[in-house]
Amino acid sequence: MAQELYNVVFYGEIGRQHTREEAQQKLAQLFKCSVQQAERFFTGKKIIIKAKADHQAALKYQRVFEQAGTICHIEVLEIESKMTCPKCGFKQDKSEECIHCGIIIKHYLKSHPESKPGTEKKEGMMICPKCGTEQEEAKRCSYCGVFIKNYLKAHGRESERQESRKPKGEYRQITQHTHHKQKEFPEPSTTDRIFSKLVARVIGVLLVIGISGIIGFYTTQEQFVSGPSDEFGLKKPRGWVMESDLNNEADIQIANAKNEGYLVVMSELKVDFENFITYRMHSNLTRKFLRDSVLNYREVSGPTEILIGSMKGVQYEITGSVDGLNMKYLHTTLEGRKYFHQISAWSLISKYDSNKPAFDKILESFYEY
Repeated sequence: MAQELYNVVFYGEIGRQHTREEAQQKLAQLFKCSVQQAERFFTGKKIIIKAKADHQAALKYQRVFEQAGTICHIEVLEIESKMTCPKCGFKQDKSEECIHCGIIIKHYLKSHPESKPGTEKKEGMMICPKCGTEQEEAKRCSYCGVFIKNYLKAHGRESERQESRKPKGEYRQITQHTHHKQKEFPEPSTTDRIFSKLVARVIGVLLVIGISGIIGFYTTQEQFVSGPSDEFGLKKPRGWVMESDLNNEADIQIANAKNEGYLVVMSELKVDFENFITYRMHSNLTRKFLRDSVLNYREVSGPTEILIGSMKGVQYEITGSVDGLNMKYLHTTLEGRKYFHQISAWSLISKYDSNKPAFDKILESFYEY
């Protein structure tokens, strides 16, 4: 089942115990902007604070605005429930089977990768290659959330792998028509059997050690890693490995367990925010989320303006405690062509200085196409 998405919207409503002037001042403090700039939120028109957010993220944005004395609403994102059959083009309610031609959509898409329905152009529309939903052209399906390019890429590769596993016709013919008379050998002795088993076990252990070493060597070497859309990424230094449990909202997660250094990237499309939101304002929002999740939050340096490639950004160093451990964070926000990137790196305070050069090196390698 596809994840339900939400829009966080603001209509200029003020909390009961606040005045408009107080709310404007608090929003100005939140976004580090002037009171005049904060007036943009109070035009009376519907303002989408964050579009296409999951429920957890939507609640975060709502709480931040509530603390500023304003009222935000979380609205379920209405998604087209119709789909178009990739074979006959019949439009119907979402289903695994076409009621017109009878095909199973999932099976048809697997056996017909050449059709590439996710890229079909029909008056600005496309059909998702995974779920079959017809929708406006986009890089990501609005219903199931799959990135079209990545899905087609992986789908094509899977077909190639399956094809490569099939034995060639010539090979089958040779094996079917070639006959060899088996030579007769004497039965091995008990000693020979024991020795053979021992040798096999030793070779097996050596192979496991060798393969593990190769895998470990590869995963800890320098390499570029990208986000789910392949539109941004960074260079993972030697000794760092990919992780999956540092932050469930992160697009990229890497760690150096030996040095206890960690880094995550969380990127959000700029089109999901009002056009007057800047990277500084985005930084203030995301730092507010961090403030709410740690104890003894303190900004020890910043704001420091930075430039990574052509991306402008702002950086802060922050201390706080989590589960009784004193941590130090390097919080960076970059504004790319399409995304706001929140890059958060951290370690124990005692190990921050030794990890800082690696944090800086990773940040310098960050890119967005």
